[in-house]
Amino acid sequence: MLGSTIKNQASDRLFYITTLLCLSYACIFITSLFLQKEIYLVQFFHFGLDQIDFLHASRDVIMHQDPYLRDRFVTPPLSAFINFPLISLDDYSAAVIFFIANIILSLGSIYITQRACELVLTQRLAIMLLSFISAPTLMLFERGNIDGIVAIFVAVMLLQIRRPIISGVLLGVAILIKVYPLILVFPLLIQKHYRAVIVCIATISIAFFALTPLFVSFFSTLVSRVSLNRLSENLSFFAVCFEVNQHLFAGGTSPFAGVILKGTYYGSLFLILAIGIWCDINTARRNSLLDYEARAITSSYLVFTVNIPGLVYLYTGIMVMIMLIYFCDTRIRLGRTTSRMLCIGCVLLFIPARSFNLTVGTDNISSVVNFLPPLGSAMLLAFFVCLKIESLRKGIVKLR
Repeated sequence: MLGSTIKNQASDRLFYITTLLCLSYACIFITSLFLQKEIYLVQFFHFGLDQIDFLHASRDVIMHQDPYLRDRFVTPPLSAFINFPLISLDDYSAAVIFFIANIILSLGSIYITQRACELVLTQRLAIMLLSFISAPTLMLFERGNIDGIVAIFVAVMLLQIRRPIISGVLLGVAILIKVYPLILVFPLLIQKHYRAVIVCIATISIAFFALTPLFVSFFSTLVSRVSLNRLSENLSFFAVCFEVNQHLFAGGTSPFAGVILKGTYYGSLFLILAIGIWCDINTARRNSLLDYEARAITSSYLVFTVNIPGLVYLYTGIMVMIMLIYFCDTRIRLGRTTSRMLCIGCVLLFIPARSFNLTVGTDNISSVVNFLPPLGSAMLLAFFVCLKIESLRKGIVKLR
């Protein structure tokens, strides 16, 4: 009876998320018919816009030039090598090939994550459907960014979490492509996967010594990137905090307002992370973790990958999709509040807010809808806190 109840809870989470996303598309379609306007799923700038930046960075490396002299290239050095197989092609042909590769990589990361979970057939199909209707993956496919590559490294790393050499190398490579997987070092340390962390550090160190000039340029670029107050496509909850501060508290009138706001936001993130680490440490002392529990707890830290101001965009939400799969495992049982936080956060994050803006096209609605994905990021932070406190209070058996 208990096993059947847990399976129903896990299936319900996916059902609610998928249904609400489909309803949001229905609203867009009906509104488009009523207003006689075309439907845009994403805001079109240039097909493969981001992929072309990485392609040019690869050409710069081949020509012994600094790719960080380009304004739009801001990712770690290893990302400059990803497009080496495509450098002989023209920009459009390379973008088309990478577009197809991105879809395969994204679906591959979902398939690999599903292999580690106990899911019923309808859940597996619903998750695959999510990859084609959620805003993060749609933007990822259109822009041609490299988060799909990071996703598959993270997915395999979580699958092989008990193999320190493999998981350490994969995590190190993921960090060398994008910074945000660095957050996964914390749960590895909590679970005493010290060898994996050492291998990860060794992987990054080898790359650093081999590519020192590129790393120097990258760190200088990273500092200037983090100093940005807000980016229009930024996914973190800081985007909402910045707008509220500007409109309600006249944040733009004081030179210290931005510093105070950033300090408060980063301080809140650190506090939430500290609560999670403390709870996990105390929970780990009580019980040894099964493999699926270790993967689920490790994946829960992926909520921080969508909450770093100036470093994450909507397509980074593919990390949340990986986390969602682990918490839809039929062996995982969440409390009611925790489950609701997860569902609401994912719906707000995956909802096609930009599509609704482009279709409706009114400033009043757009200003409100723009807040939905960052609010989803905030709800996922709330889910993280609820999950950790719940596990601490009732023991890790709550996840069984």
